[in-house]
Amino acid sequence: MSDMGFENNQEEWKEIWDASYLKAIAAFYNTDGGRMIVGRRDDGEFVGLKDPKGDAKKISDTINNKLHISPNVHIQDFDGKMCVVIDVSSGSRMVSLDSRFYKKVGNTNQELSGDELKVALLGEDRMS
Repeated sequence: MSDMGFENNQEEWKEIWDASYLKAIAAFYNTDGGRMIVGRRDDGEFVGLKDPKGDAKKISDTINNKLHISPNVHIQDFDGKMCVVIDVSSGSRMVSLDSRFYKKVGNTNQELSGDELKVALLGEDRMS
């Protein structure tokens, strides 16, 4: 995973945390893994968080409670701006968010179609 000057299929940036970003976390887990940096704007500027310790706990708890996975959630200093980094490994099983399954396609999160879901849940080829 890179820290290059743009988002890609394995890295997303969010200025603040919102539970709607769980879709991206699930998509990372269901495909090739990835990283989300909270406290970084879409233009790449690190803005940091007011309460990174509290945000890290809230993010970790939300991911555990909703997706039942435990990615590496940690605080990292980027040029004096404290951000929360969520490193998500590719999972050995599919996870759902509110009974929907997501995958990464380029830099988007897409819901799996019925046929894709059958293949994924039957343990055949991983989604890529």
